[in-house]
Amino acid sequence: MSVKNSFPVDHIVMTIWTAVHSYKVLFGNISPEMKVFYGIVQSWRVQWWEGESDFEERLLVAHRFPLVGASRELFCEFGRELLQKTWNAESL
Repeated sequence: MSVKNSFPVDHIVMTIWTAVHSYKVLFGNISPEMKVFYGIVQSWRVQWWEGESDFEERLLVAHRFPLVGASRELFCEFGRELLQKTWNAESL
């Protein structure tokens, strides 16, 4: 049997981002790895927050990462590297 992913990448990313955001709202704290994911998603898809009162601030923060307008491949590679660095720092 062959299983294929029929969900668009943006749908998967937004689902995970929403879970991290909900965790942050509920518990007031998120792990360093969750912070990395939260940040890179907001940078990669900053246009999702257009119209929000803090959009200009989000845009400034987004440009700290090389992900504004980046391809999915660059987003994934950058995310893997940053998450690995964060994981390694946590392990020390």
